[in-house]
Amino acid sequence: MLTTTMLLVAALLAGTAGIFSNVAFNAFLPHLVSTEDLMEGNAKLQTSASVALVVGPGLGGLLAQAAGAVTGFLVDSVTFLVSAACLLGLRPEPEPRPSEGDRPGMPRQIAEGIRFIMRGRLLQAMLVVAAATNFAMLGITALRVIFLVRTEDAAPGTAGFVIGVGSLGGILGAALATRASRRFGSARTYLVANVAAAPFILLLPLGGHGWRLTLFAAGSFVALAGATISNVITMTFRGNFVPAHLLGRVTAASRIFVFGTIPLGATTAGLLASAVGIRAAMWALAVLYIITPLPLLATSARTLRDFPAKGTQDPAP
Repeated sequence: MLTTTMLLVAALLAGTAGIFSNVAFNAFLPHLVSTEDLMEGNAKLQTSASVALVVGPGLGGLLAQAAGAVTGFLVDSVTFLVSAACLLGLRPEPEPRPSEGDRPGMPRQIAEGIRFIMRGRLLQAMLVVAAATNFAMLGITALRVIFLVRTEDAAPGTAGFVIGVGSLGGILGAALATRASRRFGSARTYLVANVAAAPFILLLPLGGHGWRLTLFAAGSFVALAGATISNVITMTFRGNFVPAHLLGRVTAASRIFVFGTIPLGATTAGLLASAVGIRAAMWALAVLYIITPLPLLATSARTLRDFPAKGTQDPAP
């Protein structure tokens, strides 16, 4: 009964709902925790997401191998019900709602978010880097299962295990983000997480049969650790720097650019793989991933210890 068209429609609806969910929880977290606890809150959210990334691929591979892909989709659909039940259990204090006359339409709200980003040099640079690295990373993500299963002849369970081991880096990154930011400074930690961790992505296309699968797992581990640290610090900086009434709008505007690169990255990866081969496409995307964070070295983040807080001016480079 399951057709490709139904699968695509379900993926589109789930992805659209996911965008609304991501924008909402990023803007909602400052209402649940204090400013001092915001980084720890973001770190815990990233930890839970990283644990899911570790467990999910492994279980998915084992389910597909043992019971078929359709059963895997059925189990996955149940996890969304668990998520909904957890969210319904939240009992936050009611938020103040503006009157209908004071509430602008959605296009105007997004435009206000974009204008605020354009006024901040750091926010601009972080947005551009996040969009470009997302493009490369999601392209690699789109190819990694095909690379492991078809190019390297790994069994689905083995491929899920290798991807799951690599995803452990996300848990480590979430655990280290708060501690490293307090000790070395949020701006310095952000730079290291983006610039120094990026070259390890080259280990993915170096992966191969047998022991070389460990190269794939190691490269994923370090790259995801850096990406998770970067995400925690970015969300915390945004929550501390952007005024509360604009946070949802700035987050939504940012997601338009950052998430907009996801289908472009996946499509480009597919076209590259068809034209030059899967491994060559992985190499090209890995090199792009390494290059994209380098412009951060030309911003004020290079000289800052910590990112500015709310009510302070975004420093010039």
